[in-house]
Amino acid sequence: MNRPRTALVLSLLSLTGCASFASADEYSLFRAIRYEQDPARRTHLGSEYVTRYPQGRFISSIGAEVSAAEEQFWEERRSTLEGLTAYVAAYPTGSHVGEARARIGVYEAERLEQRRQREAREAAERATRDAARAAENERQRVFARETMLYWLRSTAGITGWGNTLGEVATANREFAQNFQTTAPAPICRGGRCAKNYTLDFYVPVPNRAALPRRLQFSYALTFSERRLNGYSFTFPNQGQPNQGLTVWYERETATAVLPDNNAARDTANRWVIDNLKGLVAMAFPNARETPAALLGEDPELAGDVADDSAMPAIGGDVADDTPPAGGTTPAGGTTPAAGTTPAAQPPQAASQAAGAALRGVPSHPLGTQFSYVVGNCGGLGGAEITIPEGAVPANFNAATQQPPTVNGCLRIDGFLAVAGVTNSEGLMISFIPESALPRRGGGRARPAARPARPRR
Repeated sequence: MNRPRTALVLSLLSLTGCASFASADEYSLFRAIRYEQDPARRTHLGSEYVTRYPQGRFISSIGAEVSAAEEQFWEERRSTLEGLTAYVAAYPTGSHVGEARARIGVYEAERLEQRRQREAREAAERATRDAARAAENERQRVFARETMLYWLRSTAGITGWGNTLGEVATANREFAQNFQTTAPAPICRGGRCAKNYTLDFYVPVPNRAALPRRLQFSYALTFSERRLNGYSFTFPNQGQPNQGLTVWYERETATAVLPDNNAARDTANRWVIDNLKGLVAMAFPNARETPAALLGEDPELAGDVADDSAMPAIGGDVADDTPPAGGTTPAGGTTPAAGTTPAAQPPQAASQAAGAALRGVPSHPLGTQFSYVVGNCGGLGGAEITIPEGAVPANFNAATQQPPTVNGCLRIDGFLAVAGVTNSEGLMISFIPESALPRRGGGRARPAARPARPRR
């Protein structure tokens, strides 16, 4: 009874073949294509079907759809890397796939070149920033040394030691301009005109955070009876850790001096004395040890006498709030304005004041560690200065240095703070007047006549 039905099924199979049947995966992909609303996604799925099922149940309809859409897809996407990539994905065996892959190669090469150039620019910018940081770090590292060396040399070379500041400024216009206009601005009061320098930095410490430090020092012109009698570089030291010249050591060597490390403090003290002496040697390679005749009185005996003389400011625009010598002004008068000189004294009174201000050799500062003289010191002087090992830059050559012309006799003393007695340390440069220099036949030289004041 079943033979007719069985024959019918076999007949249908022979007519339609295997293509009449689709696997579950093929049918699932076919349904995904039919229900996909995005044209690009639909084309991609169609191309996947053609590739996976070239003899599939639905190849004719889907293949026709895919072929019809290829040219439009190509034309719309051929001009961009993203479009070419989409074409290759949608038509892996398409008619334009070779050209598409070639264009993609060009785009990739260009992108790689642009990336290489960008990375090269970034590397160059990093190198520039690193070099700038290194240069700034080096500038800060030697800031104190270079600043002191510059003013040590340029101040020594001025003319008019023992004269008023106004007379010195007139005779040394370039120096006066540099002193007045370069930062920091000078402040003139109480017997000195000072430029106060400050530098904040961090000093590294192994296995812990870097420590903040502040380097402070002053470069000052000093006066007695309104007359220029020296200059100094002083570092404040209140007896606390990490003050005074120790901070200079920390900045230049990048080595922290911790309060509980006595050996480090001893090393720092030796370093600062050697390097102060090195600065003197760099500025004055012809300096000689100060002879006993030019050391002056012992500072404990001589004492430190405050000088409250008001100073005219170099350049005329630095405020001076101190009274004139004697602390009073003439009746009905005012303190002389900055940049001016007081009314001329009678010749006899002026000569007496000058003699009082310049009589004798200045005393050396407390805590003096070394002393040298330069300039016209009457042929006096001991052994030539020697540079301590490691106290100057490696490229420094003393033989090639041209020392400044010192128009007078200057004594240079390096000193440290004395605990409980003094609170500053550094270099003090004192003018020794010709009248205080011993004569070859014994005694002191006669006071030299002072240059006349310039007419107004």
